[in-house]
Amino acid sequence: MPAYFEDLSVGQVASLGTTAVDDRTLAAFIAAFAPGWSPDRGAPDAMVYAIWSRLDAAASADWPQTKRV
Repeated sequence: MPAYFEDLSVGQVASLGTTAVDDRTLAAFIAAFAPGWSPDRGAPDAMVYAIWSRLDAAASADWPQTKRV
């Protein structure tokens, strides 16, 4: 990532990394936060957001101030 805020451009994309979610983790999340959700539909939006949030926090800890929506 750029070293200074001014070096960031609007629309710039940064990779946050990857994470794997196994069936057991998905089932536990659904049971706790999305009862009635079918695992056949994949991860609920709340889980996708939670994972993205965690990746974002870990990846951007040392970045300069970022431009966010």
